[in-house]
Amino acid sequence: MPVAIRQLLPADSLAYRRLRLACLAEYPASFGSSVEEEEQLGPLYFEKHIEAQEPGAFVMGAFNETELVGMCAFLQASRRKVRHQGDIRQVCVSPAYKGQGLGRALLLRTLQAAFALPDLEQIYLGVIVGNAAANQLYESLGFEQYGLQKRYLRVNEHYFDHRLMVLNRASFTASPTPADVTLPAISNSTLTASPAWKLPPKNTL
Repeated sequence: MPVAIRQLLPADSLAYRRLRLACLAEYPASFGSSVEEEEQLGPLYFEKHIEAQEPGAFVMGAFNETELVGMCAFLQASRRKVRHQGDIRQVCVSPAYKGQGLGRALLLRTLQAAFALPDLEQIYLGVIVGNAAANQLYESLGFEQYGLQKRYLRVNEHYFDHRLMVLNRASFTASPTPADVTLPAISNSTLTASPAWKLPPKNTL
């Protein structure tokens, strides 16, 4: 059964919040925020954008039937002099669905929607050096490193370096890949989440 990828709507805000907190708990070395900090907040940063449905600020979601199992957010700069720039943020796929091309499909759909904005020219993102799968994915889509932040994150006294990467519109549209986003089929064996993956209970949000 193929997953469905679409932009999140206001009705998806609770599902987004649950997945966001689960991602922070599961992958603490991949995000600058912590689950302890964000679970204390009211509406999360992108919840507000999901509610507003702004063209330059959105979250793409991957759904297995009604379950949100992956996401990728985009934010265009708001100031006039830098509106040609945007950022990819909060890329995350549930462990039970990893390794099936879902992250790639999510990112491609997000890039397509972002570069459809008439004044957008380049997209930035940051990735931890040790995240081999994410680094390989971004490089395969044309992202290039332009900087490195040493000891960017400290998690349980361990330090992680952070790559800064950029993708230009010309590089993206010249690639043969974006024209054909194949949605991965999810086999029955992957429909049960891994024991380590626990979404926050709905009644605690």
